[in-house]
Amino acid sequence: MPKLSLEKLIQSLSQGELRAFSLSITKDNNPSYYKLFNDIRSGKSEGIQKKDNNEIQRRNYLYNSILESLVKSSNTIDSQISKGLHHVEILYNRPLEKEAWKELEKVEKLANKHERFGYIIQILEWKKILGSRLNSFTKEDYVLTSELEKETMEKYKTYLDASNWYHELNQEKLTRGYIHDLEVSSLIDFKNPHDDIEPPKRTLYYKRMAKAIHLCLTQDVIAQYKLTKLIIEDVVVINEANECLQAYFEHLTSCICLGRFDELIKLIKKLKLDFSKGKFGTDPNIKIKLFYYSANYETMAYTYLGDHVRLKMKIKEVELGLKKLNSHLSEDMKLTIFSALKMAHYYLGNNSQGKNYVHLILATEALNTRRDIYQDSLFFNLLIQTDENNAQGMEDTLRKIESQSDLNQGEYVFEKGLKQIFDKFVKDELNKKELFTHIISCFSRSSYTLPSGQKYTENYYPYYLWAKARLENIPVLKVSLNNLSNF
Repeated sequence: MPKLSLEKLIQSLSQGELRAFSLSITKDNNPSYYKLFNDIRSGKSEGIQKKDNNEIQRRNYLYNSILESLVKSSNTIDSQISKGLHHVEILYNRPLEKEAWKELEKVEKLANKHERFGYIIQILEWKKILGSRLNSFTKEDYVLTSELEKETMEKYKTYLDASNWYHELNQEKLTRGYIHDLEVSSLIDFKNPHDDIEPPKRTLYYKRMAKAIHLCLTQDVIAQYKLTKLIIEDVVVINEANECLQAYFEHLTSCICLGRFDELIKLIKKLKLDFSKGKFGTDPNIKIKLFYYSANYETMAYTYLGDHVRLKMKIKEVELGLKKLNSHLSEDMKLTIFSALKMAHYYLGNNSQGKNYVHLILATEALNTRRDIYQDSLFFNLLIQTDENNAQGMEDTLRKIESQSDLNQGEYVFEKGLKQIFDKFVKDELNKKELFTHIISCFSRSSYTLPSGQKYTENYYPYYLWAKARLENIPVLKVSLNNLSNF
C-alpha cells in the first residue's frame, strides 16, 4: 500500500461515512486502531515515520476495514446486483439451490430494469448452473437461456461501443478543449435510421452524450444545446446518479456556449437543492463535481452578466471551497476554476489577483494542463500587460505563444489573428485605439450569431468585452451589462 493511501482514503470520506466507521471501529474494542484512525483524521500522524511491522499491519488493517465498510454501505445499482450475486454464490455452495434461484430472480429483475448487460450475462450463466440441479429447469429452458445470453451479448457490445465513444471524446475534451475540425470516423448518429427498434435507454444515453461532446468540441453550439436539452428531459430513466448528473453538466456547458446564463444559474440552483435533499445519493465524488461545475460556470455567467454583486459573493464562495476541497480536486479541475477566477477578478478591477491566477496556470507548463486553458491564459496575459504598458512582458508572452501554442493548426483562426494584432502593436505599428478596434473586428469574424442576433462565442467573448471597454473607457463589467439585453 503506498505511503499516503490510508490518509487519502480517510480524507475522501464524507461526514456520514466518518461517523459510521467511527462507530464500527469503536465496537471492535481495539483502541490502537481507533487512535490511529483519529490521529490521521486530525493530522497528528503527519511526520511520524514508524516502519515497524506492527505499524504496517495496523495501517493495512485499517485501510482494508474502511474499504469493507464502504462496500457494505454502498447502495448503487451495481453494488446491489453484485451483493445479490454474492448471495447466490453462497447459497449455491451450501447447497441451497431453490433459495439461490429465488435470490437470482430478484437480481435479474434489478439488472434488467437498469440495463446492466454485463451482470445480465453473469445471471444467465448462473441460471444454467443452477438449472442443472433443479428438476424444473428443462432442456428447452436451457436453450432459451443460451439464446437470451447471445442477444444480451449483442446488446452489451452496442452499449460498450457507445460508452467507449463517449469516454474517448470526453478525454479529448479534457486534454485539448475545443477542436473545431475534429473528425471521429467511428461516431455514428445516436439513432440508426434503418432500425425500427430504439436501442436500450442506457445505450441511447451514451450515444447521445458522445454526440453532444462531439458537437461541443466542434462548436456546433445550437445543435449541441438542443441535444443536451433532449438528454436531460429523458435522463430520469437512467436511475444512476453519476450518469444523470453528467447529462446535466453537459447541458450546463451548452448553456454557457449559447449564452443562456439565466438558464444555467437556475439549473445549478436546482442541482444543489436536489443534492441537499439526497436525490443523487451520498457519493462524495458527486459533491466535488457539483462544486467544480458551479465554481466554473456560475463565476463565468456572473462575469458575462456584469453582475458584480453576485460575482463578488461567488468568488468568495469558490475560493473558500478551493481551500476546503483542495485535496479532493484534480489538477485539471483546479486549473479550470483558476481560469474562471482569473477573468472574474480582472473584470472586477482586482488586477493583482487576476494576474496571480494567470501565473498559477502558466506555471504548470503547456504539457501538464488542458491545451485551451493554457493557451487562453497566455493570451489573457497580453491583456493584463497591455493595461500595464509592459512592453517587455508582451514580447516574452508572444514568444511563448509562438513556441507553446497550436497556432499552426487550421482551427485556431481567432488566436492566430489575435497574435498578429499584438505583434503589430508591440512593433509600434498600431496604437491602442487601433489595437482595440482590430480585436473587436477579429472577434466579429470568428464568433457566430446566436438566434437572438447577438455575436458571441464563449471562449472569445472576454477579448471582445475587454477591447470594447478599453475603447469606450468604461469598466468591463459595464460593457457586459450593456450587452446583456442582446442575449
